[in-house]
Amino acid sequence: MGYRDLWRPRARGLGGDVPKRTALAMLAVVLVLAAATAAMAAGGGGTAGGRDSPPSDRGGRSGAVGDGISVAQARGTTSGEDLLVKGWLIVDEDGVVRLCDELAESDPPQCAGASVEVEGLDPGSIGGLMPRDGVRWSQEQVRLLGPVQDGVLRVTGGATA
Repeated sequence: MGYRDLWRPRARGLGGDVPKRTALAMLAVVLVLAAATAAMAAGGGGTAGGRDSPPSDRGGRSGAVGDGISVAQARGTTSGEDLLVKGWLIVDEDGVVRLCDELAESDPPQCAGASVEVEGLDPGSIGGLMPRDGVRWSQEQVRLLGPVQDGVLRVTGGATA
């Protein structure tokens, strides 16, 4: 250890003596990485073409890639293009199919929040629908592909859970 080393401030850690500047730089890197990881885990990003961008910014067939958009977001579009829309599926006692942003905690469940009527989907193609009192509903969110116009989602592609 030289003369200058005696006067250099040091932090003690697992790896022995580390200059305070180096320790602070390493701490800053760890904090930045932790913040970035938390933002990604929370679904952040917000960059053009990302998951949180509007369907028209995604390129290709709008909304037809990724996790899908909410029913409320789909109802707000006017493009007439196919969208991948996610929500809870409900088939009422009259056979009317709806995709909902949320399910009410009623028994049987009903749509809560934004919803669209669904045309062109055979409810039998969706596995695991729960039946009660003439109503059937999905236990998980489903994703449907098609344009949304006038409150109706016209399915043009298959459904996924």
